[in-house]
Parts: sequence; C-alpha cells; structure tokens
Amino acid sequence: MKTFILLVFIICAIGFMSLKAESATVFSKELNLLGGYSKSDGFIDQTGMLKNSIGAEYYRRFSSDRGDFMTFDIQPRISYRPTEKFKDAWAFELHNAWLEYKLGFGYRLRAGHFDPSFGLEPTVDTHGTILQTIIMKNIGFESDWGIGFKGAVGPYDYEASLQNGSGMKLKRKDGNFLLTYRIGNPQERDNLYGLSVMYGKVLRDNEMLDSMAEDVPTMSDMPVKKKRIGLDTQIQFRSFMFKGELAYGTDDSMDVLGSFAQLGYTVPSYQALIAELQMQNWLNGFGDDRVDETMIGFCISYRLTSKIALRTAYNYTFSKDNQVFFQFYYFGS
Repeated sequence: MKTFILLVFIICAIGFMSLKAESATVFSKELNLLGGYSKSDGFIDQTGMLKNSIGAEYYRRFSSDRGDFMTFDIQPRISYRPTEKFKDAWAFELHNAWLEYKLGFGYRLRAGHFDPSFGLEPTVDTHGTILQTIIMKNIGFESDWGIGFKGAVGPYDYEASLQNGSGMKLKRKDGNFLLTYRIGNPQERDNLYGLSVMYGKVLRDNEMLDSMAEDVPTMSDMPVKKKRIGLDTQIQFRSFMFKGELAYGTDDSMDVLGSFAQLGYTVPSYQALIAELQMQNWLNGFGDDRVDETMIGFCISYRLTSKIALRTAYNYTFSKDNQVFFQFYYFGS
C-alpha cells in the first residue's frame, strides 16, 4: 500500500508539472522468456532477479526555455514462474520508479526507486541480461526506495543515496536503512573507475537470494548490518569490454569479500554476435568455518534486430551446480 501511494503521488506530480512544460517521451515494451536446466533442480525459470516477464518502461524528460530540468522513469513488470503453483506464480515487480530534478551547477536530486550508489550497478544496465553483477550477494537487491544526490568535485563525479534498505518492497522493521556513496570519473567516458562505500541495516526478504543462508530459513525478514568498501572499473579496448568489481566489508560481525570480473567480445565483422565470460567469487568468513562460493559463467548473445536478442548461457558453481539457460528478450518502442 505504501508503494502504491508513493507511485500515485509521483504520477500526479508529473501530470501537474507537465501542464506547464514541454516534454520528450519514450515508451518501450519488454518481453522476457527464460528457461533452463539445473543439474540439482531440473527445469529452472529464474536466475538472480531475472524471470519470465512482460513489462514496459515509460521515460519522460521535461524541459523549458532554459533547457531540461527534470526526468521521470518507471519500469514495471509482471513476472511468471511456471515452476510455482498458479496462484503463487505471478508477481508485480517495480524496477525503476524515480523522479530526478536538476538543481543547477551540475547538481541533481533524485527520489523514488533506483539503484544504490555502490559498485558497477549505477553504471551498467543488467535489467534484462542473464549474466549479473555481484549486487545480489553484496546488498541483496538491485533497487531500493529513497533519495539520492549527484554532483561533481574537481574532475570526478559523485553520487550519494539514502534509501530504505528493503529492496522492491517498501517496509520498515528494526530501523532499516541503506546509505551508499560512489565517486569516480565521469560516466560518459569509455573507461570508468570508481570507489564506493556502504553502511546500512538491510532487510532480508524473499527476493534476497542469499544462497549461503539457505539452511537458515528463519533469517527471512531479519535486518543485516552491512558495511562495505568497493572498487569498480569498466575498460573498453577495441572489440573487448572488461568489467570488474571488488567489495570488502562485514555482514553483522562476519567478514565478507566479493569479486567480479567479466570479459566481453563483440565480433568485429558481425557486431550482432557477442560472447561474454564471467567469474564471481563470494567469501563469507575468513576462518576455518568460512563459506566460499565461486561461479563461472559463459554467455553468447545474438541480436536479431535492434529490439530482439537471443541468449544462451552456462553457469558452473563449484561443488554445487551446473546450469544452462536460454533467453528470448524483446525491448523497444
């Protein structure tokens, strides 16, 4: 109910201001069909936050005689999991749902549901890709409710966010919150690098896919005190794209260390074909009782048109599982 009220407020505000401002609007439709096979579970219909879904994105930029002054973006989905009972298989998901206002002098204020200011996630779009970053293990969700502030200091851009710490659902329990900050070179550069910090009391919920806590079902909805410092980079060299991220910190009193590296190659003579190789490692604890999870993923993408992409991927999690995925993805106006 709180989420619905917030959305109604934002939409009404947009409608009111649009009466006095020129605007540029982009409306895109989205369809994601995903299926695969797991050695341990058989047929699977989800990887990370990615599920079979249908949705849309409404993006609107407002301008006056002095130029652009505000941007609005909302990205809802209806997801379906055929492995669940029919009444439990459907879910409404809200990804982007934010309003950003230009304050002048390069400063911007954002409110709504958006990516925390940590690591690669604010600089890359993994909304429809099989291969994901370590955001789900690092924080537990891709987007959260709150406010954010963006600016520049010298040659660097920075952004800071104060969010609810609950992910897709807007709820409160035991004083949950999430504070994140990232500083790096301007995002319009081909090669990017950034330094991030995070502090918060984050709620676990059913969307937090913490595979290392599967044996503790009572942890659902319990807040986790998180501290992090992280480094991230993106390097473009000819037909290659490298992405990397390193994060260290604590979950409550337990040390954690996560790393992510991905190398993509676009075939020069046939740029609709892309191959990507990824490695993720997550370490909970540094003692004899540590839990170490390493995953290697390989994905081939073929873009039929500017709107349609076909993907197949293979994920191997050491000492745990092998997974094969196939995806049909449509996104366009």
